[in-house]
Amino acid sequence: MLADLDVLLADLDVLEERGKHPELNSPGSEKLLAEYGGESMGVPFIVFLDAQGQLLMNSVRSVSRKPKGENIGYPALPVEIDWFMTMLRKTIPPVTKSDADAIEMWLRRASSH
Repeated sequence: MLADLDVLLADLDVLEERGKHPELNSPGSEKLLAEYGGESMGVPFIVFLDAQGQLLMNSVRSVSRKPKGENIGYPALPVEIDWFMTMLRKTIPPVTKSDADAIEMWLRRASSH
């Protein structure tokens, strides 16, 4: 069960100046975005970190003809959902197949609406 995993979710607001609200940026968020490979990748940008804050994976997937890859953002397209599920399975090994399948099914259903 996902509730049994030691996972901490954190949301940071970044790039709010594009929406004319830079005061909403989380302090230090732009530095973290750059540090974890999200500079110029757009938002949302997803990272999985270990307990020491070291990057395990981010939401940039390899894409031919794009040397820096492409940020999946909110995973809605099939290839984006595939990458998110790869991120989840590689970085949170205790996730059961049943839980991973439920997350994937939810994402695919949500993207079809």
